[in-house]
Amino acid sequence: MEDVFETIFTSINYPFSIIGYFIFFGYCALILYVIAVPLWFLLKNFKWKIWIIAPITLFLIAVPVIEEIRIHSNFEELCQDAGVHVKRKVIADGYLDATGSGPINTGNIQNKKAIDLYEKSGFRFKEYTVGYRLPGNKYSRVEKQENGKWLLTIHDKPMSRYHLLHTHNHSKVGHQLTKHQRVIMDMQKNEVIGRDTSYSRYPGWIDGLWIQFFGKGQTICSGPISEPEKHKRIGQITKYVLIPSLNVQK
Repeated sequence: MEDVFETIFTSINYPFSIIGYFIFFGYCALILYVIAVPLWFLLKNFKWKIWIIAPITLFLIAVPVIEEIRIHSNFEELCQDAGVHVKRKVIADGYLDATGSGPINTGNIQNKKAIDLYEKSGFRFKEYTVGYRLPGNKYSRVEKQENGKWLLTIHDKPMSRYHLLHTHNHSKVGHQLTKHQRVIMDMQKNEVIGRDTSYSRYPGWIDGLWIQFFGKGQTICSGPISEPEKHKRIGQITKYVLIPSLNVQK
């Protein structure tokens, strides 16, 4: 269903999708029938009626076209800023992941799958926010001990120098446009050393009339539209910026 939806919506026939054009032509007919024709008869004895009716009709017909062109143009411009941007790479023992909620059960980690993930990460520790699940603003820390086991502890504040932060999460940046961004922050220098930025656009009201029954009609760019190779990812921004210290020691 998603592939069919994407084909119908993106086989643009700019500025609308195929279905959108049918809706647009129906909208044009409605404008003529409801506004233009009644005005023509209402002003039939007025010499300059065409100069009143034509601008009103053309303006109403142009509104959805201008809206869609504006969304598309602004989206393309924003996408020039999208992608993975690395200021510098650093060797790190671990980092705080503040983009989600982490584990809260203190003690040695027993789950084998979780242990495998921590081992494969190459970091000595990882910290998390724990959100509403514990009173106060707490953080959990999973750290590899000298005996090789992974221990989870709870703290009042993070100890990591590097923080993975969600600085934009569906932030509105224009009409039908939103921004998504994750960054790696060096807290000692108060410096962003890497970011992964993407933008989303949603259809104007013509295509929105039918797309709403199938989803949001969201289109995402993770890099400049003209450079599809920059849309690819090998993982989170941490993969591009943070070099696990345990991997370096090996």
